[in-house]
Amino acid sequence: MLKFLAKTAEKYAKALCPVGTPESTGIKGYRGGTLRNSITYEVDEDEVVSEGRIAVIDFEGFLDGVAFKGGKGENYSLTIGSHTFIPGFEEELVGLKKGDNKDVNVTFPENYHSEELKGKPVVFKVSIKEVKERVLPEFNKEFFEDLNVGGVESLDDLKNYIKENLTAEKEKQLE
Repeated sequence: MLKFLAKTAEKYAKALCPVGTPESTGIKGYRGGTLRNSITYEVDEDEVVSEGRIAVIDFEGFLDGVAFKGGKGENYSLTIGSHTFIPGFEEELVGLKKGDNKDVNVTFPENYHSEELKGKPVVFKVSIKEVKERVLPEFNKEFFEDLNVGGVESLDDLKNYIKENLTAEKEKQLE
């Protein structure tokens, strides 16, 4: 049930506030970002890195034992499962905990933008600084009042409101 609520909240957060301005959502009267801004992150010292969690990491990449340009980061918040790093990187962090260090061996894709790194095997030295868990807001009366959208007093009302407004916006675009 929790995974369903997490996916539902994330789905509607993206619908309400995609990248861009609140006005770009096509939802009139919405105070942009309330749902997305209501999602918080908690640090648990005993949590392990897993799908959907955020691993705060320090890393440095090495090609043939030499650090390469652009391959270093500190206190980088990486959402596991986001596929923002090269293939295989995130998967190698799963199961680690705060304080763990690991050498991650991966190969840059052949279509990578850097000629120096295309298709090359590299090693990233990674340190896990902390692990965060996403905490969804409670869908209660206060939450829906904070949305400041008339007539929306429950999750079902919110779903209907979003559906109606997005449908109306698409219809308007087709005119």
